[in-house]
Amino acid sequence: MSDDFFRKTTQTEIALQNIVRNLDPLRSLVADQSSLARLVNQNGKMLGSITNAQKAFEQIRGLPNIAELASQSSMTIARIPDIIRQFERPETGILRELQNSLAQPMALEILGRYSLKASAINQAINSMNTPWLNLQNQIGSISGLTELQGIGHIVENMPSYGDFVTSALRNDLGDWRGPLLFDPAKLLVQTNRTNFYFERGFDPNLTNFPVDAFSEGLELSGLYEPISTTKSDETEASFMRTNDAHDRLMRFEFQLRIFLDKEMTQAFGPDWVKHRIPSDMRESWLSKKKRDLATENQDRALISYADFTDYVTIITRKDNWNEVFGVFFIRKTSVQESFLRLFPVRICTMHARPITREDALYLLVEIKRMNKAMGLA
Repeated sequence: MSDDFFRKTTQTEIALQNIVRNLDPLRSLVADQSSLARLVNQNGKMLGSITNAQKAFEQIRGLPNIAELASQSSMTIARIPDIIRQFERPETGILRELQNSLAQPMALEILGRYSLKASAINQAINSMNTPWLNLQNQIGSISGLTELQGIGHIVENMPSYGDFVTSALRNDLGDWRGPLLFDPAKLLVQTNRTNFYFERGFDPNLTNFPVDAFSEGLELSGLYEPISTTKSDETEASFMRTNDAHDRLMRFEFQLRIFLDKEMTQAFGPDWVKHRIPSDMRESWLSKKKRDLATENQDRALISYADFTDYVTIITRKDNWNEVFGVFFIRKTSVQESFLRLFPVRICTMHARPITREDALYLLVEIKRMNKAMGLA
């Protein structure tokens, strides 16, 4: 998959993420064992002591708190041989056992949560071509794969902001109802971000797969869809110059602005910005546009100067919600939750930070969910 940004994470970032996943107490098992193994094999001297590891990681990434991470990494490194062997593509006998396990109470609960038939999971299990089953945690693997397929199923087939979808996603992606205080500087550090997601209630089983298996699971769920880049106009070219994560967010915001402007113009006329957003927001947009006009001769729509946090303010403003957006998003708390989940991912993509699997899953689920609600799926 040429545009699969999940495969572009650097080895160092993967190693750091794996270390975090194996801190005591263990939050989940290592996700990309082969990359971590190669990193250790190629850089044994670098990891020979905590001091050298700290210096090397700081030179490569410039991340804070590396000493703390390195000091806790010895357990992960010592377990590499066992970790590498613990994932496999199950043989026929084990496949039958896994399929039979779907009749167990825990599996039935997950299937019920996502209104999913066991046959759909059987099909996904049989379609997986890469090692995905953790022999030390088979229940976790089958749960994670089932949940991934379930999320894809409900986002595709049910009202995006209905109570059923909102409740199911909150169970596995975590409760993101505000208010939440974000520290953008901390969110740029991958370990802080991952822990923040776990604290919200993110289920580690969703992403506790080798890299190839995670990508394959996303494809089977319908959450991952390659971006079409067939157009050749300048707008499309500008999208193609960005990396894939940034690309998806750019497209999402581009479409979101068109949607907001269209719906507000239809309801209140072309001057809706004068009456339907806070005055300080409007002044900020005007100031940005004035600066733009001073340097380039292109008159963009005023909403083009909106910040990411402005969108949810416009949507959930009482009069706008009652007269325009309530019919699309059903509940204010649900759409607010979507924007909150996207905020850390956006911060990282705009600061050229590699994207974790948790980031990627939030991104794919919430963009698809919102696009569907807006009629853009």
